Amino acid sequence: MAKKLKDLREWEIIFKEENSADPSTPSRRSRRGAEQSQSIKVHREVDDTTLAKGDCLLLSGDSKQGKGGSYIGVIADISMGIQKYLDITVISFVKALEINPDILTDKVEGELLITCETTSIKLTDFVEKVTVLACNEYQQVKDGGILSSSVFFCRKATDRMHQQLSPEFDFKEWHQFLLENMQEAISYLADRTLVIISPKKCKRVLKSIHQSRQVSPSPSKVKTYNEDDYADYDSSDESRFDLSSDENDDPEVKKPTKLVSPRKRKAQSVNSTPKKKAREAALESGALKQVLNVLSPLKKGFKVKSNAASLPSLSTSNLPTKKKKSTTSEAFRELREKLHTSIRIDLLPCREEEVEQLYMNLESAVMEGVGCCLYVSGTPGVGKTATIREAIGSLRENVTLGYVDDFDFLEINSLKLVSPITAYEKLWEHLWGIKVTPSNASLLLEEYFGRKEPDDRKPLIVVIDELDQLATKNQNVMYNFFNWPTYPNSKLIVVAIANTMDLPERLLSNKIASRLGLRRYTFRGYTEDELGTIIAHRLTLLKNENKRKVTVSEDAMTYASKKVALVSGDARRALTICRRAVEIAEQDYLQSTNTSGLREDEQTFSVRISHISKAIEETTNSPLKQFIAELPFTAKLVLTGILLLVRRSGVGVVPLGDVIDEMRISLSLLTTQKSTQILQDLPGHVTYMSLLFSDDSKGASISMVRSKHLEYTVNGLVEQGIILQQNVNSQRYRLVSLNVSEDELLSVMRKDPDFAAMI
Repeated sequence: MAKKLKDLREWEIIFKEENSADPSTPSRRSRRGAEQSQSIKVHREVDDTTLAKGDCLLLSGDSKQGKGGSYIGVIADISMGIQKYLDITVISFVKALEINPDILTDKVEGELLITCETTSIKLTDFVEKVTVLACNEYQQVKDGGILSSSVFFCRKATDRMHQQLSPEFDFKEWHQFLLENMQEAISYLADRTLVIISPKKCKRVLKSIHQSRQVSPSPSKVKTYNEDDYADYDSSDESRFDLSSDENDDPEVKKPTKLVSPRKRKAQSVNSTPKKKAREAALESGALKQVLNVLSPLKKGFKVKSNAASLPSLSTSNLPTKKKKSTTSEAFRELREKLHTSIRIDLLPCREEEVEQLYMNLESAVMEGVGCCLYVSGTPGVGKTATIREAIGSLRENVTLGYVDDFDFLEINSLKLVSPITAYEKLWEHLWGIKVTPSNASLLLEEYFGRKEPDDRKPLIVVIDELDQLATKNQNVMYNFFNWPTYPNSKLIVVAIANTMDLPERLLSNKIASRLGLRRYTFRGYTEDELGTIIAHRLTLLKNENKRKVTVSEDAMTYASKKVALVSGDARRALTICRRAVEIAEQDYLQSTNTSGLREDEQTFSVRISHISKAIEETTNSPLKQFIAELPFTAKLVLTGILLLVRRSGVGVVPLGDVIDEMRISLSLLTTQKSTQILQDLPGHVTYMSLLFSDDSKGASISMVRSKHLEYTVNGLVEQGIILQQNVNSQRYRLVSLNVSEDELLSVMRKDPDFAAMI
């Protein structure tokens, strides 16, 4: 996705006409469908990478809701839009190792499960291209001994909640179907993984893949089935809710139910008798029975998810060939991938003590079956979320070995919630798979965790990231999440993550802070040595041939670690700088010529300090800073006067007359020994003060109150959006204020030798 043309950066758009018509004047119908026959691709000249419809990509997880790390997706469509300049839609995969072992028992390394969930991605989220094969071809490649880490296979489909699986199918045939008709391919997956239980909707006949490919409806008539399609259930009329299963019937023999009007349907429902056995079996289930008991007295409605249907087998087709790249480009590509912040690693360096402390607390709470609250704080990029995931991963391993009792896990990122109360809905949907409104979910969760009789429920660990986003006026959401673990039979373990250490004392009330408890862990920023260890650990994950091909010098790693450790100690920032330095080094390699006389496989390339310095300059210098640095001396003097007055008075709005006085005082008191030539004494009686503030043509000996062309300078800064001014007639009493960040303005002025002494 690119909102504007400048967001493409090094990418360029390639248009290619498919099924070009006769060059004569097209008809109205052909002109109307001309846009559909145009294929769009994006190409990057640096590494000769082309992205087209049907390509499988490794993407970073920031752009996808509910994903904490990298994920794999297949491009479903690349189109030009109105609100967005370029829109790239992908269908996401789920790794088989992330599925619950109770649902997927035959897990294989490298297996992916496709979903019908689509999302828009940015070009900056692209990491590399990968290959997704069918199961039989993956086995052939694996037996041949040429399997790489970027080759996967897919044989099943699943829903977004990872609760329903389909039978095995051939991925290549579906991939060919995607290239022919995107909407029908997505609907094909949705029809077989998402079945709607609803008395209001008729039973649809599921077509096979061959029948779906023969029928090519117009895009305007194609309906995309989303996973969030549910059926409203009214508890006052249970006779209309028929849960009879027809899974054993042949879908090809089924006849669609005839649609009738609402009046006739109401008349027929009086004489019709539902299947009592199916309805009683549904009411005996724990989730539906609990919802009815809690919400029926309040006349509340709810929504029910369904089970998945069968997925028939598909035939085989040919795979697209992949363009061969040079060994040096592959080495640069792997180095960029390992330095990406979305790549998860098996070992988390420099956080062993914090992982052990969190693990001991979580293990004791799970084994004892009690609820508790943990509060983890620290600046961004110090490994809070990664450390918690590492501790929970260790718990999972010990569960499989039989050392720890089984438990459930849910991670809620508050930044991805529409509103704070949506957290209730996410938690209840995770527990029972029934989606209710947030207000109803709050009632159901209160009844569930507040039961006095103990049951056989598993302990539940809920990780709430970005805790401050759950703050409301009455703070009910935070109170409930921290109050439920205090119930004797709740078995709820809440791990709250925030960026500030004093959040409970500064934002939360006493009743919430008291329930939070004393289990608090503060993560400090990484030191220089720790950042160097983290970068070096990423480099050890490279292949042996790539380690020798492209290296990162120790001086460059030390320089990057020092720069980041002095500012924030953010590991993500250090990895981003190193990754950008690798891209700059790759550009130098592509532009350079081979003067050593060695072959390409014998050459070695190194990321040096100059590449790190250029990467740091790109990440720290924003376009606004560069623009302010290029302003003339008088404009910088006005900004300095406003900045000094704001810092001294503590008020963001100051009179323009006081700014003029501050300019004259600061300029007259400025020491000119270390300044540039323009501020040093000029020959004769002329000085810079006289040039700015006096009128030499009239021979005046007293300096003027304001500098020459001051109104022109101030108006220019206002038009450029750097400052704001009040629209009044009096110029001296006119109020002005800064429209940019004081920190950015300070960083620019401190680098300027003419104004460093003033600041």
